[in-house]
Amino acid sequence: MNKIVRQIRNFISPGAQNLTRGSIRPELIRFAVPLVLANLLQALYGAVDMIIVGHFTDSVGLSAVALGAEFMHTISSFIIGFCFATTTMIGNYYGAGQKKDIKETISTQFSICLLCALLVSCFVCFNINKFVQFLGTPAESFSVTKDYVFICSMGLITVLFYNGISAIFRGFGDSVSPLIFVGISCMLNVLGDLLLVGGFKLGAAGAAYATVASQGVSAFLAYHYATARDYQISHGRKLFKIYKDKFLRILRLGFPSAIQFSIVGLSFIFIVRQVCKLEGVTGAAACGVVTKLDGFAMLLPMSFNIATGAMVAQCVGAKKYIRARNVLKQSILVCASLGIFILVALELFPEVFIHIFTNEKEVVLKATQYLRSFAFDVLLVCFVFSFGGFFMGIGRTEIPMVVGIITAGIRIFASYLLSGIKNANMTTLGFALPLTSLIQIFIFVLIFYRQTRHLTLIGKRQKP
Repeated sequence: MNKIVRQIRNFISPGAQNLTRGSIRPELIRFAVPLVLANLLQALYGAVDMIIVGHFTDSVGLSAVALGAEFMHTISSFIIGFCFATTTMIGNYYGAGQKKDIKETISTQFSICLLCALLVSCFVCFNINKFVQFLGTPAESFSVTKDYVFICSMGLITVLFYNGISAIFRGFGDSVSPLIFVGISCMLNVLGDLLLVGGFKLGAAGAAYATVASQGVSAFLAYHYATARDYQISHGRKLFKIYKDKFLRILRLGFPSAIQFSIVGLSFIFIVRQVCKLEGVTGAAACGVVTKLDGFAMLLPMSFNIATGAMVAQCVGAKKYIRARNVLKQSILVCASLGIFILVALELFPEVFIHIFTNEKEVVLKATQYLRSFAFDVLLVCFVFSFGGFFMGIGRTEIPMVVGIITAGIRIFASYLLSGIKNANMTTLGFALPLTSLIQIFIFVLIFYRQTRHLTLIGKRQKP
């Protein structure tokens, strides 16, 4: 009994973890499970907003949250791309035992987050009408969507600092601490939504206020926790000091990821625009519901993407190249095996999941149509995200960027063609995603076997 308790305690214990030794699959799963739970709670942010707004307002409020959240996700993803670079760098330095470089990386990252948050918030707020129009927002929900985007933009700094601290934890091999703080934030968000949306009837604006406030509190608590432990975080003014070599490396590693995430986000916005043209406000609401369901389904591959990247980064820092390659193989095997079950559940019981968000018959019908084809992407992205995590871990972030840009263009083109088919509906449009994921997998496989030959040659002298 004591042995079981000790194993559970070691499994969920927060703190830095060395991922360069031990059996790969158990280590990968142990690191990924807290990430899955953290991403599950993160997905609850948008889901709770959609559920509460969907039940306390109407399709106008629901479409406002759907459109506004998609836009804010695209905006924040650009800056969060630099956070992924920080995870890779800290993983490399931690694997090599270079504490001074870790501290300088963290200070530089916080400086970048602060500067980007201020610039982006101002830019969005001063051009908010153009951005809301760019989303293809229906006239009925224009003003509500505008309020949601404005509030979230003003609070962007809280979102970025939370993600920045989480990136630091993951670089140290700690996937439990982010879970703790996202849990706190999610609980506060639920309470805020119930109070502001359900109690004070503030609609989509109330959901935005609750999201910003809860992330801010979580970021504040995570920062003080990290400074109290050995995470090499500086204090005072040194926290925002920029080191030129670290700044250039973050840009080199992070800029491709930032561009990739932004382009992918824009391609999804284009799909939403096509849905709005085809089905109006009802289609936008249905698309938002499926997007939130997709957020839950994607938390599995997203978690393995982060776990693979962090684990590979530490292996590369420790010069264990064969182990780094084997991490990818195990990631694909485990993630795809679980992805099959999610796909089957969505295909067999689509309305069960959709009714969680709304009971409007038209929205449920359109969402069911969209999910029928969209759901196949859940399995395919297990391969895509695992490859992306591997290339990020070895510091070749330009590879996912190029592949992401190419396939984003294909996704936009495919959605445009599919929407123009005679008698096209939501199911027709949904096929744009799995088709482009198949292309991504094919490209990644080709690049992987070409780009990792040198890792295999070097790694022949290393122990896995």
